Amino acid sequence: MSRLISAAATILLLLGLLAIPAAAQEPPDYVVADPTFEAREGATAYSGTLTVDGADSGYQIEVPDDWNGTLVLYAHGFVGPQQADLIVQPPPLRDLFIAQGFAWAASSYSANGYVIDSSIEETDALRTRFAELTGEDEPTATIVHGFSMGGHITGAAIERRPDAYVGALPACGVMGDLALFDYFADVNLVGDTLAGVEVPIPGDLSYLQGPAQQISAILGLQTGLRTPGGVQYADVVEHLSGGERPTFEESLRFWNVDAAIDPGEGPTIPFLRALYGRALSGGLETPVGAGDAYDNADTVYQFPNHPEGELSPVEEALNALVPRVEGDAPAPFAVIDGEPEIPVLSLHTTGDLFVPLLNQRIYAQEVADHGLSENLVQRTVRAAGHCDFTPEELVTAFGDLVTWITTGERPEGEDLLDDAVVADRDLGCAWTSETRPGMPECDPPTAITVEGADPVATSIAVSQGWEASPAAVIARADDFADGLTGASLAGGLGAPLLLNPVEALSPDVMAELRRLGVTDVTLLGGTAALSDGVEPGLADAGMTVARVAGTNRFGTAAAIATALAEAAGAPPAEVFLANGGGFADSVAVAALSAFSLQPILLVEQDRVPAETTAALAALGDPATAAVGGTDVISDQIAPDVRLAGDNRYGTSAAVVEASRGAGLRVNEPWLVDGETFVEALVAGPAAAAAGQVMAMVDGDDLAGSAGSTNDLIASLAGLVEDLVVVETADSVAQSSVDALLVSLTDG
Repeated sequence: MSRLISAAATILLLLGLLAIPAAAQEPPDYVVADPTFEAREGATAYSGTLTVDGADSGYQIEVPDDWNGTLVLYAHGFVGPQQADLIVQPPPLRDLFIAQGFAWAASSYSANGYVIDSSIEETDALRTRFAELTGEDEPTATIVHGFSMGGHITGAAIERRPDAYVGALPACGVMGDLALFDYFADVNLVGDTLAGVEVPIPGDLSYLQGPAQQISAILGLQTGLRTPGGVQYADVVEHLSGGERPTFEESLRFWNVDAAIDPGEGPTIPFLRALYGRALSGGLETPVGAGDAYDNADTVYQFPNHPEGELSPVEEALNALVPRVEGDAPAPFAVIDGEPEIPVLSLHTTGDLFVPLLNQRIYAQEVADHGLSENLVQRTVRAAGHCDFTPEELVTAFGDLVTWITTGERPEGEDLLDDAVVADRDLGCAWTSETRPGMPECDPPTAITVEGADPVATSIAVSQGWEASPAAVIARADDFADGLTGASLAGGLGAPLLLNPVEALSPDVMAELRRLGVTDVTLLGGTAALSDGVEPGLADAGMTVARVAGTNRFGTAAAIATALAEAAGAPPAEVFLANGGGFADSVAVAALSAFSLQPILLVEQDRVPAETTAALAALGDPATAAVGGTDVISDQIAPDVRLAGDNRYGTSAAVVEASRGAGLRVNEPWLVDGETFVEALVAGPAAAAAGQVMAMVDGDDLAGSAGSTNDLIASLAGLVEDLVVVETADSVAQSSVDALLVSLTDG
């Protein structure tokens, strides 16, 4: 049996052919297409037009010569309401059914679009009229099976007629019914809010004529999500679509890029944006979430893996800005209550963002609430596409369902109500027959090492993570004083931070600037940090050079804060305060500072220097967060928030937790040695650009970070897919890396 054509491929084909109208259209007069088809060898085909409640639909039935008496009713998925022809779709498992003696029947339905109630009746009519239509005996048993919208039909049908069926196999099904359409609106409203672009509610064709493209560009949806808003959008989408889980990042890339549509003018539009603009329905009104039944008045938008209701300041700010709608209408179709009286085996892909895993989790909860969990088995497959199942995966699922029906032996599945199961990196591995292109393997975590022989080489190795960048920030390589707070500015510019010798421009640094296509370079510190000898080579290469400096490290930090506010286009709501006498605390917060665009200002333990006082005033007296305990910044300075532990590693662990609250992820955390400044300084902007947290560990033997970041990393067992280790000349011992990997495997 060849690889099935997935529903995702069908969607991409549809979008490729779709001509988006300039204005909303009227539904066509639906016409039943000729349902005649040729039977497989050893079977008989029946087809025609069926009238149910005054509406016509096409049907196909195929009965094997050695029929076992069981009928499989197949319910197809969504067809755009602008399509006039009503076409019967045979089940993908047709050959299996005939080979194993099962008869099957399928309806075209009497209308296209998101139609449920009439489709339930038209599909079930093939069961009740089977003998009349075929001349065969009445079925002794009936199984109902459907994909996508057909999954919704399947789940509702077995509740409408609990005695009519013996088993059900919904695949990639809309088992959460109305929640799916709420999700469509939610992800768009969150994206619109983070981009600062007002959009229509509900979505319509006008959304496609500019706003959708504008939002995509602002958030970087198709270019790597390197902006804070883009990363936070991804986090909220992950939470809304089913929670923290493996393969999400790869899947989001698929739905933003591979499944994007061409609107005819301007850049392509990511799938979920186009959906909100009614691209799939040709402008016709069809449920997209924001209608009379949509209500997000009490919806809480948050990042994944946070306790419900415990919001970080960033999440609270987001919830305050998202537009709210109070709905007062019932669902426009039959809903699924979660009361299956028969065996149900439900199959879903982990990365589907069209009909996401959320549907399975809602259904599992509803079934559990009715005390019927023994009647439900759920399985996931590691794929990004919608209904992207291999023949082997479908055959296994159907075979296990039949065995369950005939023997009463419930097959194995996954507990999708357990957050830890959903978030575990092995989700779906047991039921995935082949690794899809772009999907991570089902392997234990590994270490990705980014290293250099010296500080300059390490910074270049980290910079290699950027395919291109118009900007770059350069700091001196042999001392931390001037580059100490530069990670925040690099984050604001979306640029790498490179290190360079004091006296002259390194040829290797110049080569990296050329590779990146840099046109604007920012030097940190005065000529004592990066001499006049650094600038001529940059100018000769046609690059614009700016220098950000003060008379001392406090003044340089203040100048960097001012430059960051200019790059961000607004003063920060909060700044970090770090002790200027050392590097540990300021570099511990490098990734969070670069991501949140919150500058780092320097203080002494019991004193705020004049340069820092002036900078705070110039920034509008923002809130302050001290990085480190009272031994480095006393309570006398009175910060609003303190991120601290017993030592630099405990402080790093506190910063990681705050980073998660800001939207940074933990599936590929960046690790650096806490005894030197180099790795953390240059890794901070890179980790932020990747949307990942950064943690410091004791690179020699982990003794110094025991009880803090070591334990924090171990607590992420199941979530972490890989560690990114940044080191200079083996500053993080292989034995330390191995020990951390073991902790992630063994928990």
